[in-house]
Parts: sequence; C-alpha cells; structure tokens
Amino acid sequence: ATTDIYTRSIVGSVRCVQETDSNQAITQLNGCAILSQLGKHNLALQKAQEAATQCEHDLMQNEFMLKKDPLLEKFREERNKKTSLRAMSYYVMGAQYEFLSQYNLALQAYQIAQEAVSNDDSKLNAEICKAISMLSSNINLYLIHI
Repeated sequence: ATTDIYTRSIVGSVRCVQETDSNQAITQLNGCAILSQLGKHNLALQKAQEAATQCEHDLMQNEFMLKKDPLLEKFREERNKKTSLRAMSYYVMGAQYEFLSQYNLALQAYQIAQEAVSNDDSKLNAEICKAISMLSSNINLYLIHI
C-alpha cells in the first residue's frame, strides 16, 4: 500500500543523500531502511530517531563553526547537506510511525520534515508533500469509519 511506496522512496532517497555526505546519520538511515524491509518497524523507528538526533547535533556544531568564521564556505555547504539529511530523517521517521499505525505521530514527523527541507531539495520536498497528502486522506477515511 502507501507504506510500500514510502519504503522504496526511503531507500532511493537515502542513496541520493549518501552520494553527497557520509556520516553516522547516513548509517542510521541505511539501518532503518534495512530494518523496515525486514518488518522491524520499532527498531527502524529508533534508527530514524537516532539519525534525526545526530543531524541536530551536527547542525549545532556547524552553526558554531559558522559563527566563528562566517566566511567558511565548507561549513555553509555542509549545513545545506545536513539540513536535507535532517528532513530525510524526519520523513523516514514518519513512514515508520505510519507502519506502526501511529498516524498522528507520522503526520507530525512529516510536517517537521517539510519545515526542515532545504529549498534546494525539491525532490524530497515533493515526496514529503505527497506523504502528508496521502496520510491526511487516510486519516480522514479512518475517522469516517469509526
């Protein structure tokens, strides 16, 4: 169903991000994708949460370095990559919540991903918007049947 699409999208998106950056958050997201494929969504969710936490930490360090020397282009580029990775982490987290039928938490994670996504990452932004739209429709259908 919808979540199968998300899993394929997650794996593809993580590969795209991996080409531009390599760190612990990437490792966590790759682990998340594997665990999700194995149906271990609680463990996959933990990996996505760890990736988001790592991204937050990396972004704080990056901002510290930019405050020390605003002209360091390397850190400006890194910030953009980390911002996209943070958005990806929350997107993946949303998918895992959805697998676990925790729809309100899924929607919150997708919304955080949407807020975090870089303006340069239109493909990820489109995926997040699609996930929010599909989940919102499914939540409304679920409420109708209650």
